[in-house]
Amino acid sequence: MVIKKLESEHAEALTNLTFISKAYWGYTRMQMDLWKDELTITTDSFRAYQFYGLVKENQIVGFYSYQIKEDQCYLDHLFVHPEHLHKGHGKSLVKDLHSRIRSLKKTHIYLYSDPHAENFYLKMGYKRVGQKTTAIKDRYLPIMTFYL
Repeated sequence: MVIKKLESEHAEALTNLTFISKAYWGYTRMQMDLWKDELTITTDSFRAYQFYGLVKENQIVGFYSYQIKEDQCYLDHLFVHPEHLHKGHGKSLVKDLHSRIRSLKKTHIYLYSDPHAENFYLKMGYKRVGQKTTAIKDRYLPIMTFYL
């Protein structure tokens, strides 16, 4: 497997992977519909974010996207296809992200974590620094940061 930069022609494949990965956690159709816009990767997404994918036999099995603002990095997406979970691929993607951000001389990475992914990020050395309310009653997204 290799991690490589992705381009806008991958938008549809990334969108499909994102929806499959998110649905894995048992979210309802209504919840998935609420998140449709934020889970859809468009060609415009590639103007605002950098995308890197973990590729195996010409298939993207996981990816992340980030945006740089001033001295900080904002991780927007990090998804691994459910068939490839618990094999170290998420860890590989995060390590690749850290390496890229360090090379840019940035000091922090911020993200809004899915509640199901919070423990993964904690194990990767991220700290929870707050929470963000969502459109779904009593559901919050952990706000997390990693200091480089």
